[in-house]
Amino acid sequence: MQNNTSVVKIEKLFSTKSLQSIVQSVSSLIGFDVVIANHNGVIIAASQKSRLGHFNPDVKEMIENNQEMHIVYNEIDGKGFLPGINFPIRFEGTAIASVGITGNPEDIKIFGRIIQSLVQQQLVDLVREKEAGNRRQILNSFVYDWIFQTPYLDADEFEIRASSLNINIDLPRSLAVVRASSDTHIDNMDDFLIQLQQSLAAQLRTIDKQHVVALLGNEIVILLNTEDFSRVEKLMTQMQRNVQEDYRVCLIIGVGMPFHNRDEARLTYEAAKLACKTAEESPDKTICLFSSFDFKLLISSVNKPIRQQIFNSVYRNFTSDNQISASIHLLRSYVENNRSIARTAEELFIHKNTVQTQLNRIYERTGYNPRDSKDLTLLYATTHMYEMGTRMENYAK
Repeated sequence: MQNNTSVVKIEKLFSTKSLQSIVQSVSSLIGFDVVIANHNGVIIAASQKSRLGHFNPDVKEMIENNQEMHIVYNEIDGKGFLPGINFPIRFEGTAIASVGITGNPEDIKIFGRIIQSLVQQQLVDLVREKEAGNRRQILNSFVYDWIFQTPYLDADEFEIRASSLNINIDLPRSLAVVRASSDTHIDNMDDFLIQLQQSLAAQLRTIDKQHVVALLGNEIVILLNTEDFSRVEKLMTQMQRNVQEDYRVCLIIGVGMPFHNRDEARLTYEAAKLACKTAEESPDKTICLFSSFDFKLLISSVNKPIRQQIFNSVYRNFTSDNQISASIHLLRSYVENNRSIARTAEELFIHKNTVQTQLNRIYERTGYNPRDSKDLTLLYATTHMYEMGTRMENYAK
């Protein structure tokens, strides 16, 4: 006898509307009445709706004992039930329901197995479709937490979730925000966005399984496994062309600067949104890549609490505003002099060794290395935050 716990769980995946649609289509195809009964032997879908709710204990016994079929030759042998053949519907080796074809068994047995396989496959497809929908929701929730860093999020739990989705969160990535052009007429935007997410994921994951495509609200967010802007632009251009051909929809795409850890993800997302807005307002550009000269504009677009959160995280080990101010002053000069130690020292009227020492001190206190371009991106962002009035809320003691 089979495990009823798994049967009940799977049966919940089948809506009455879906099952009824299956029996109607199959009945029209073969010219005989068709029913589907659940694991308790109760008819839950029927081409003749008057049969809904009827109970057949023999069908229940067939499912429970995992039998190959149950044949009713006439109404007397069938204890009042119509003649026909019932076949179990199996999922992952377990009988979860049955499909019954009403008629003379000699007339219908020739295609009975075909109908069994057809209905079984359609039900399996329903299950997999539901599972795929659940996985998309899990993925979307994960990417939301990745970008917005939900306060209660535990780092270990986050890594476990990433592993379950086969996502490597330690890879350097580029982030793109994708929207349908406002000029495009779409009857059902919600359905279209789900379909678009599936389509883009299929395209990009064929190239690299670490490309991640999520649906957040009314926009698609893509986390690409590359920080090469030329490669990103090529990927986005091809993706845009494919969608135009398949759906007759023009995509507006904004790409933020590369990010290398979770602390930078939100900033990169805001950059991508800003780039997307720029592309949307441009008469001749539908893909916009964020560039360094837009940096100050980006920082100003980030709301104050987020700026404060980032600033506190970077300067958490500093003990005074004077220390932060000196570091900010050095970092700004270092970036504006294209990371030249000699020119930075000359501009600040200090020795080159002093510049080296101060850069080392910033690395020690923040954990971000000014000599590393990816770390310097975040450090430079904090200089603009400071310029806008952001200060530490609590200094280290």
